[in-house]
Amino acid sequence: MKPVAIHPDARAEAMAASDYYEECCPGLGRAFTDSLEDALARIAERPQSFAVHEATGARKCVMPRFPYLIFFLERCEDLWVVAVAHASRNPDYWNGRRRQP
Repeated sequence: MKPVAIHPDARAEAMAASDYYEECCPGLGRAFTDSLEDALARIAERPQSFAVHEATGARKCVMPRFPYLIFFLERCEDLWVVAVAHASRNPDYWNGRRRQP
């Protein structure tokens, strides 16, 4: 099983989403974080089971309960999460993140 590495901008997106949900309803931010952690564990266990997003070539994982997609690339040494994106957002915005900073 390969480790999961997260782009700093993707981590910031996840934190912003968690903060937003927590502000909306106490405890919902933690639920978002738990859902994200579960999705990342599923990605680590079976990265090939996720569909390839045609527009970007990255694989995508749909988060349960929340309208977010996790886009990731499988590299030799790890699984590189490039975006934690709201489902209504254009997926091309993160294309510049393909390389580790």
